[in-house]
Amino acid sequence: MIRYEHPLNERVRTLMRLEDLFVRARFFAAQDAAPDHHAALLSLFEATDVAARGDLKTDILQELERQRQLLGALRGNRQIDRQTLEQLLREIDTVSGQLLAQAGKSGTHLRENEWLMAIKQRTGIPGGVCEFDLPAFHYWLHQDGAARRNDLATWIEPFEPLRAGAAIVLRLLRENGRASRPTA
Repeated sequence: MIRYEHPLNERVRTLMRLEDLFVRARFFAAQDAAPDHHAALLSLFEATDVAARGDLKTDILQELERQRQLLGALRGNRQIDRQTLEQLLREIDTVSGQLLAQAGKSGTHLRENEWLMAIKQRTGIPGGVCEFDLPAFHYWLHQDGAARRNDLATWIEPFEPLRAGAAIVLRLLRENGRASRPTA
């Protein structure tokens, strides 16, 4: 059974796009083959473009704070598993702190890397990442898989607070939403 989600606002659509891009980037980065690492890099470039929206980090922080206040009000409710609630509140506080500690927009570390931006610029051109157009990129692709995975992990890691914040918001929305089973 395939599950389809249809968010009703652009904020949630953006979070779902990021979620998908981070899943793809992490999946391909964990592989060994050069084409997989190329795909991981493309997913990171797309995540950088999505994360470039100036108010994204603020939106996530505001939503995490809203959820923290709503959940904090449940502390006195005997029907709520206190341990689970406290764990979720600690998770929200940790991720909020990490997001606040990040200076500037998410993905700045990639945008400031001239080598990566040269690759990104060529990805918009069909066949634009051929070895004769980007010899340094092809040199990197022919490096040992472990070295490429290490580079990818370095480029993915600064996105972690954004990924984690989006994941919390989406998880809370999904757990509190109502599913329906229409037949098409």
